Amino acid sequence: MKLLKHIAAIELGFQLRSQAVQVPDSRELLVQMKDVSMHNGVDWSTCVSTKLPSKKIPQWLHTGDVLVVARGFNFFAVHVHAIPDGFQAAAAPAFFVLRPEGEVVLPEYLSWWLNQSPAQRYFEKAAEGSTIKSLKRSALENTPVIIPPLEQQQRIVALVRLWQEESRLLEQLRQNTQQLQTALVHQLLQSHSNP
Repeated sequence: MKLLKHIAAIELGFQLRSQAVQVPDSRELLVQMKDVSMHNGVDWSTCVSTKLPSKKIPQWLHTGDVLVVARGFNFFAVHVHAIPDGFQAAAAPAFFVLRPEGEVVLPEYLSWWLNQSPAQRYFEKAAEGSTIKSLKRSALENTPVIIPPLEQQQRIVALVRLWQEESRLLEQLRQNTQQLQTALVHQLLQSHSNP
């Protein structure tokens, strides 16, 4: 077992002095809390296209980074799979950006591990604040991480991808079933309103 600070660089998201303003033609994206979910990762289509202040150069996200939600009631990790072509993206200050170092841990495995019960219990105990909880950098740095051999990490990542695909297909099936039921109701209404 290792501490997170020994296997990844940890940075806070880009510090904004005000709310991000939509700039339609900008090639800079800001990833905010509304744009991520534990199961679907980053939804790039909902990210704000903006122009980040030029006084401080943002830490641009890279494929393979891991975002950790550091404020709120649910602390979870999201693996950054791929940034849209031609765009640069930065994380909002509600996130910590983890960049695994060396060949010790796969980013997808790290993201998965941080969403599992041992890490989640650690986050719950380490969180501070009365109304809105937050994780301090020092607490995140000391998160224990079990690191199996790379081959085992790859098998776990493959299983996680299968579970995510299964979840996506089940959600699609649920939506299709709902649409079918709605169509049947409309058909019944039409047939009974035109005797």
